[in-house]
Amino acid sequence: MINRYRPFVSCIMIAGNNLQMIRNSISYFIDQNYAYKELIIIDDGGTCLKNKIQTHPNVLYFQLDKAASNASKRNFGIEQSQGEIIMHWDDQDWYASDWIRRQSNALLFSQIHISGLNIESKERSQESYYQRLYGQSKVQIYSMVTSTLCYLRSFWDKYPIKDILTMEDADFVRNSGGLVYCHTYSAGYLESFHGADKNSSLENPEERMKMIHSRKENPQPYQKPAIKVPNEYSWVIPVSCILCSHNGEQHLPNAIGNLMHQDYLDVELLIVEAGPGVCLEMIPYHSNISYIPYAPSATIGEMKNIACEKANGQIIMHWDEQDTYSYDWVTHQVTALLSLGADASGLDKFIVHKNNTEKTLMVKDPIHTKGWVYSPTLVYWKKLWKTFKFSALQMDEDDEFLHRSKAYVSPHDYTNGFIANITESSQSHL
Repeated sequence: MINRYRPFVSCIMIAGNNLQMIRNSISYFIDQNYAYKELIIIDDGGTCLKNKIQTHPNVLYFQLDKAASNASKRNFGIEQSQGEIIMHWDDQDWYASDWIRRQSNALLFSQIHISGLNIESKERSQESYYQRLYGQSKVQIYSMVTSTLCYLRSFWDKYPIKDILTMEDADFVRNSGGLVYCHTYSAGYLESFHGADKNSSLENPEERMKMIHSRKENPQPYQKPAIKVPNEYSWVIPVSCILCSHNGEQHLPNAIGNLMHQDYLDVELLIVEAGPGVCLEMIPYHSNISYIPYAPSATIGEMKNIACEKANGQIIMHWDEQDTYSYDWVTHQVTALLSLGADASGLDKFIVHKNNTEKTLMVKDPIHTKGWVYSPTLVYWKKLWKTFKFSALQMDEDDEFLHRSKAYVSPHDYTNGFIANITESSQSHL
């Protein structure tokens, strides 16, 4: 089993001069569904706020004797912390109740040094597609929101934040030499209106929630400066999609087209010839596409093992030749695997087109136990496969693999990203 060890997280807040906003921010921290956490509040203002904020065993308040730079306050807070993971916590912003859990998942599973919110996540699809299509090696520059930075304490020990007057966070990200993973969980974070909220008391929790919902519905007039991450430090988890092709001449172009239109930057397709009939002339010669020839004596489970062995990705994703995947399917699958903290994920209910006419939302078969996902949507960590691998089965090898490994399977709900195209000859898929 993959070790889902949960480290202690220290959130560092630099207190401003708006008491009610600070109290709100503390409430967002207390409401987090992650148990192993603390909030370190650093204040260098003239008035001590310790007796005016909530009392909580995981909230620690430090009043400095004199004014200090943000870099000095941040470093001081980290020195007082116990956490193995450090997160920035803004005193004026809103964080969803699962923010710490999702941030720590992204940092741990991506196995890098720094993570945070990518504010350009919705604009990158076209650029990354052309980069891959034309073989460009340049990695896209991401933008990170400073109030969402998350990094390893051990990394900060080697490269503490420089005591400069401005842009200390940008310097930390750009010049520390750390690998950066920019996640896309924008639904879990909202920047404040700042000046517009400055005089709002919002003592009533109901009124505070109205404000939060209002921010979700209306564009914010103020955006904090984003950190541009250098190309050489940007990093995307490599993904390998494996396809067992049964009817290459009829459906293979559909599967390749679905893959080539993905907006994910680092993805490859391994085509496994699961039966005679794959037409090699239909497979484009491309660095992201590989072909594994038919082995008459091998079962489907054994063929998948061969594909996983050859895969370059840290994440394995199943691909079906006759189904339809949206352009952002791989991105959503990776985000789900990271944010859910799962060994495996996928859909347990999905849209079905039968004979290209009917459209229904299929709910999982009641005979399947908890943790079942539809095979063409299955995604999992390659290190899970290395430990257990597929059994030499011709059918139900995916279900047996998940059951035997006792993997933590957490289905996601991106049903609009996948359509199962079912014909009379493919009913056995279900």
